[in-house]
Amino acid sequence: MVTVIITGILISRVVFPSLAVQGGHSIRGIHSFSADVTLALVGLHVGVHWQWVMSICKKAFKSKEGKLRKGVIASVVLSIALLAGGIQWYSAATSSNIADFVPKQVQQSRQSSYNGNTGLTTSTVQGPPSGDFREGKFHGKNGHGGSSNPFRDVLNYFAIWAAIIIPTYYFEKRNLTNKRKSRNLNLQN
Repeated sequence: MVTVIITGILISRVVFPSLAVQGGHSIRGIHSFSADVTLALVGLHVGVHWQWVMSICKKAFKSKEGKLRKGVIASVVLSIALLAGGIQWYSAATSSNIADFVPKQVQQSRQSSYNGNTGLTTSTVQGPPSGDFREGKFHGKNGHGGSSNPFRDVLNYFAIWAAIIIPTYYFEKRNLTNKRKSRNLNLQN
């Protein structure tokens, strides 16, 4: 996570524009790789501790008498609604100006040429770099590799986590069952 944060600051053209490493393809690669590894490790961590997560949720949502706590459920629903509304507001309020992501040198290299025969002035404007995201091409709304829809991005992350958490949970559950069986056999012998 520290690597993701540090490399993210180094390549960001929004957070600290003066620190942004122009054309830092290796830093982008490190950032992307460490973000992918972090995503996978968080999924593994949650999968291994799923029983604990579920017991905490049960304690939070049910009272000692076994009744649902309506106030806690209402708070969670309200928090999710505020989060979704905030994401939607942010995505609608921020403008997707590609000029923010074009390096300063590229913006300054706009050339004008005068054609004497037609009297027209042509301007060559270089756009954002081409190629793969790790080579500097900016996909998505704010230069990230995702879609321009923040809800789709969040759903993609949860789908990736689910693909990691579910098998990890069942593998851990099976592993614990096998350990208990072997322990019981050892105690009987």
